[in-house]
Amino acid sequence: MKRPPNGAKFVFKKTLKNRFLAVIKQRLQDDVGTILNLVNQHNEKSERGIGYWALLRTLLPIIEAISHIENTTPQSILKKISIPTPYLMWDLFRNSLMHGDLIHYGEYKGKRIKWGVSISKDLTIHIIRDKKIHISVSKLYEDLNEYLDKSIASTNQIMIDVEVGVLYDDSNMNARKHIEREIVDEFSKL
Repeated sequence: MKRPPNGAKFVFKKTLKNRFLAVIKQRLQDDVGTILNLVNQHNEKSERGIGYWALLRTLLPIIEAISHIENTTPQSILKKISIPTPYLMWDLFRNSLMHGDLIHYGEYKGKRIKWGVSISKDLTIHIIRDKKIHISVSKLYEDLNEYLDKSIASTNQIMIDVEVGVLYDDSNMNARKHIEREIVDEFSKL
């Protein structure tokens, strides 16, 4: 579960679940869809392909946002959109790409699993074989669009809390010592 920064708490507002999921879908299409099209156009003309990790990096926060709204885990969302290895995919891909810039492998009892990414429009399946997880960004993008369409259609007037801010509050003596001094200094500069 996501935690707020030290000495702070998240601020929430109520909104309709289907409306918020529609906003997520619009961002998915506007941002990821546009970038995916541009990368595909570039790669069709170039000898050197680009965008493999970058495109996956744009999808992972969307999966996380959906999981918060659905009150579930990212792995559960990945399972629902037919990722064959949702736990390994989330641990290896997300942690490698969002917290660093090296591909991490997974190992258990001497069995080592590696991973890769494809953005080819022609590769419309995820490949799991030969101790390798190979994710198709194009397939993941399409599957997320389809998942959001179904979620939006099945969610009527359900109200949800959506995180909209971070409140730094030092009125509580215990909280005061936890707020980073740099945060307080930066607020004073603005």
